[in-house]
Amino acid sequence: MTPGANQPAPPESGARLCRGGKMSVPIEWLGFAAITLSALAYLPQVTHLIKERCSAGLSARAYLMWVASALLLLTYSIARKDLVFISLQSYQAAAGALILYFCIRYRGQRCEEHGGEPQRSRLVRTEESV
Repeated sequence: MTPGANQPAPPESGARLCRGGKMSVPIEWLGFAAITLSALAYLPQVTHLIKERCSAGLSARAYLMWVASALLLLTYSIARKDLVFISLQSYQAAAGALILYFCIRYRGQRCEEHGGEPQRSRLVRTEESV
């Protein structure tokens, strides 16, 4: 007997959801929909961090662990040849690395909303800067 002979075959890629007895949306689309939601969930954090240069409430250590986790899961997903999780972990690693970079770059800076000093626009010239 060969090793693994008693194990069931892995599900076929492109497995379909049944709805009313009819085959419909490929199940991978559910995964890609989840990736889209995950991407949208990062946008407010990234936008605020970059636009306001505010790192209030962010932990560089936590984001370092998120990036490390995403890279490990990406490696695992590549080994399993799972396109949905390769896509998800690629995005998670990139978004986490971006947040980590700006979190370190703007360490200790707070926007007015988080109790920091109001920032003057860099584009507006004032009497003091002339």
